[in-house]
Amino acid sequence: MLEPDAVLAKVYRQLFEYSGHEVRRSVSAQDAVFLVDELMPDVILVELQMVAHSGIEFLYELRSYSEWQHIPVLIHSCIPPTEFQDSMELLTGLLKVRAYLYKPHTTLTALLREVRDAIAAGSTRVETTASDRVAFLNSLTTQPSV
Repeated sequence: MLEPDAVLAKVYRQLFEYSGHEVRRSVSAQDAVFLVDELMPDVILVELQMVAHSGIEFLYELRSYSEWQHIPVLIHSCIPPTEFQDSMELLTGLLKVRAYLYKPHTTLTALLREVRDAIAAGSTRVETTASDRVAFLNSLTTQPSV
């Protein structure tokens, strides 16, 4: 989990650990790269807004390593997804983002479900299709029910 906010990180850690998942947190993109190298996680949860390097910079570095291409990535950010509508191809294609979750509209239950789904899917999602991109764009333009 790449989450700079200590309070939110604590809540997420409790949620995931209570649900049987092991959680490691990083507060910076560089530390996250070291953790990925050390642990090879089943899924990575990324906040885009950070000090120094952004979550997008982390994703570029992550995807530059062939052995990390299969790791599912979920963006869970306070930045509205509408900010990235023009970058959908970049997010789903090159950076292989599985889902974009907007913190103010994402319940803990929905977050846990997305993490579980990403882990279950594992490395089966190697390449995005046109229908994946349409579904991703639709997820950016609709607000999930709470």
